[in-house]
Order: sequence, then C-alpha cells, then structure tokens
Amino acid sequence: MSVSILFARRTCWSLFALFLLLLGAPQPADAALSAFQFATAATSWSSISGTGSRLMSPTVDDGAAASTSIGFTFNLDGTNYTNFSASSNGLLGLTTGTVTTAYSNSMPTSYGYPIITPLWDDLYLSATSHGIWYQVTGSAPNRVLTVEWNVRHISSTGSNYEFQVKLYEGSNQVDFVYGPSTPYTSQSASVGMSINTGNFASVTFGSPSSVSYSSANNNNNTFPSSGVVLRWTLCQGNIALAGSTAEGGTAGMASGDTLLSTKSLTMGSTTTYRPFTATVGATPCAPLTYQFSITGPAAADYQISPTSGPLSANSSVTPVITFTPRADGPRHATLTVTDNYGLNRTYPLKATGVRRIAFDGQRRAGRHRGDGQR
Repeated sequence: MSVSILFARRTCWSLFALFLLLLGAPQPADAALSAFQFATAATSWSSISGTGSRLMSPTVDDGAAASTSIGFTFNLDGTNYTNFSASSNGLLGLTTGTVTTAYSNSMPTSYGYPIITPLWDDLYLSATSHGIWYQVTGSAPNRVLTVEWNVRHISSTGSNYEFQVKLYEGSNQVDFVYGPSTPYTSQSASVGMSINTGNFASVTFGSPSSVSYSSANNNNNTFPSSGVVLRWTLCQGNIALAGSTAEGGTAGMASGDTLLSTKSLTMGSTTTYRPFTATVGATPCAPLTYQFSITGPAAADYQISPTSGPLSANSSVTPVITFTPRADGPRHATLTVTDNYGLNRTYPLKATGVRRIAFDGQRRAGRHRGDGQR
C-alpha cells in the first residue's frame, strides 16, 4: 500500500472520529434575550449622584471603571453574574474584568461577556458635574443596582446626557432610565443588550421605542424625554401547575404523576376533586389558553370542568374533576394538560370504585354467647 493512500485513509478516519466527537459534544444553548418582554414606561427622574458611590470622575475619555460587585446575583440568559464594569462611553459589562473602552459602537458584539448599553457612543466626562455612580437599594431578595452616567458627547461641548441602568434581584429585570439631557444632534448610538453576535436586543428610539432581536441599529440619533423607561422583563412561557395533595394532586405536578390515587368512592355515588391549580404570572410571553382533556378506559367515570379557556396575566383556574365510578377497583384514565405555548403534560388518574355492601336482614345461624341459649 502506498504511503499516500495510507495517509489518506488515516486522514479520513481522523476526520470521522472528530465528527463523532463533535456530534456527542454539548452544544450551546439557544439564544434567550428574545425571551424578554420589552416595554416603555414612565417615571420621575431621580439622580443618585448625591447618594451613590462614584465610579469615575472627570476628566475621562474612553475609560473603564474597575470591576465592582453588583451586590447580589444577577442572572442573564441562564448565567449568574456578580460583578460589573462601567465605561465612560455609556455601556456596562457583566464581567470580573474591565469592560471594553471602545468608542466606536457596533452591535452585536462578542466580548466574552454581556454588555448592557443604555447609550453606547463616543462620550466624554469633562465638566465638574460629570461622573459615573452606582448604588444598591432595597433588601434581599429584592435589591436593585442602579448605575448612573452624567456625560457629554465628544463632538459637542453643548451636549449633556443623564441616564441609568437598573438591574433587579430575583426577577432579573433590566431598566434603562433617561433623565434631563441636551443631546448631540449628530449622535449615532447603539442601545440595548448583547451577549454574542447571535444573541442580542437592539433598540430604536421612538414614540414608543422598539426592539429587534435580529437586526441591529447602531445609528440612534434621537434621545428619549426625561422620565422615559425602557424595560426588559423575563416572560413566563407556560402555565404553571400547583398541586393540592389533600385533593389528590401531587406536590410537584410533574408530567406522569398519578392523581387521585388515594381517593375512593362507592359505585354510583358522585363527588368532586380539585387536584391542581393552573396559574399565569405577571409577564406571560403571549396570550395563553389552556386545554384539559380526559381519555382512557374509564374516561366516562371522570368529567373535568372547565375544559378550556384563556388565562391573562396574574390569573388562575382550578378545574373541578367529577368522579362517578361505574365499576369497582381502580378506574384508570389519563388527564392531558396543554397550553398554546408548548406545555403538554399527562397525568394517570387512578381513583377507586368501591362495591356497595348489601345486608339481607338475616342473622347467621348458630349459637352465640349472650343470645339466650345455653
């Protein structure tokens, strides 16, 4: 066999082995910034420049503050972060190092850490009133980190910007809050968040502002009015199920859990159970509707009400299962719970029918102590 053929075969086997290795290797998770709900809100501007801790003082151009503790654990896209670093150019990085000092804004980015950009442009700390401050308020588990900028644009001595980023403990909400400002009319800013080139949220200022998770806008040339809030809240994808063990549900209500297994009833009688409650939180990802259905060998022994309907934010429904056993022994059926956002769980139903005991009014023959016979 020639050396060239041997080498070619070995190369093919090596590439095949590499393919198998990559096939079995863990793959990166899907992008998740698009799971946030974006909205515009309003508030009264409240500066922390007099109460917060200073991260940066004038005069600074293209500077970055040292990594600082967030004050709590903040989760973004499934990863926990405990530190941040702020840049004079209007962006914040979730990193134990220092954030990029790049003045040429370009989203999306891949710095190896997330960046949060309330106004990423070529900004400058020059006036004595300029600076970057931070402050943690509230108590666990509901603390809030506020980072505030007071800066101007490098190309306009008459411009001035005041804005904040707020990170919320527990809910992992992100707010951009905009204060009284005199914007540079030729600014070209990037606004939003970026984890990597395939996972970003890019805002276009407007009335109202909008967000895109697929197309970046690096040329925002307007600025929101004082008191405008751009808010990201993590939406609740599915209906949540909570079980009542006293009513025949389970603590976890995991798909496959058997319901009503501790319940029994005499044949021909009827009773009702409320084994679980379906709930939607404050921020559903979409208008949610539920469906409950019962199938299986003894499905006729069970009735559920309601069978379907909508659930709006902060609402719930506790369905009633009516049980009328038509035979004795375990009455097997399957409850299916679905919603229009991908929830699909099945629960075996196993309540028991009990045969009636009949008495004919006659006593068993034979002598018994105390019956008057000796």
